[in-house]
Amino acid sequence: MRPELAWTWTWTQLTHYDGAVAVADLADDLGWSRRHLSTQFKQEFGLGPKQLARVARLQRARALLVRGASLSLVAAQSSYADQAHLPRDWREMTGYSPKEWLREKFPFLQDADAPG
Repeated sequence: MRPELAWTWTWTQLTHYDGAVAVADLADDLGWSRRHLSTQFKQEFGLGPKQLARVARLQRARALLVRGASLSLVAAQSSYADQAHLPRDWREMTGYSPKEWLREKFPFLQDADAPG
């Protein structure tokens, strides 16, 4: 693996900062064009740096949501542009809204005993 790509993947930027780094900034730090970085990254890892950043952001949001944080706090601390962006992105990546996902993954146990 090229050291530049290892740097971009690991301590960097994409995984270290939960996807809150611009690909253009990473490319500038490496002295590469954005397109070159994206092409090399995708060849090495199977997805582009923007996609990895999106996954990292969603993972950060998921961890906060599981801990009971409000959607507005989750969006802000996960580097979403605004609160509306979080559920849109979440649904595109998981097929659920954040609240639907929580109900599916962590059902309220008392509901299981309810009639009907």
